[in-house]
Parts: sequence; structure tokens; C-alpha cells
Amino acid sequence: MSDVTQLLGRWRAGDREAFEELFGVLYAELRRLAQGRLNAERPGHTLQGTALVHEVYLRLAQQRGARLENRSHFLAVAAQAMRRVLVDHSRRRSAAKRDGGHMVSL
Repeated sequence: MSDVTQLLGRWRAGDREAFEELFGVLYAELRRLAQGRLNAERPGHTLQGTALVHEVYLRLAQQRGARLENRSHFLAVAAQAMRRVLVDHSRRRSAAKRDGGHMVSL
């Protein structure tokens, strides 16, 4: 059993430190994954790779009892979370453009 699989098991059991360790072990891979996602986005994207990884960290840290089996499963879930962060970021940006960030009452 790999270190990542053991860390995933400990995290699933509620060990918060295991999650911290897991992110440390996979941080370089997550950064490469984030950079790949950002390269597929429009030029001049305002979100950077490090910020994207940190957003994913915050989202995954909120999950309790996640049934992630191994490294590839964890990275697949992280990739989905990155996609959701990018979509949410784009929606907020579009909404701010449409209404200028101001509420209008009729």
C-alpha cells in the first residue's frame, strides 16, 4: 500500500493531519494539474495556479469521510474541483460585468 493510499485512509478516518500531509506529498502534481487547466483557459486569466490549488485545498478539506481509494482517484477528484473553481470564478466575473457589481431595484 502506497503512502498516499495510507494517508487517504487516515483522512477518511478523520485524521486532519493526514490531509495536510497528503496535500504536501501531492502538491507538485496538483500544481502541474492546475497549470494544465489554466493553460486551457482564456489568455490573461486572473486566477493563478497556486491560487487554484489553494482553492481546491479549501474545498476538499471541507469534505468528511471522502471515499478516495488511491493517488489517481484523489487527483481525479482534485481535477474536478479545479474545474468547478474555474467555472465559479468565471460566473462571478461574468455577473460582475453584467450588473457592475451593483444591485438594482425596480
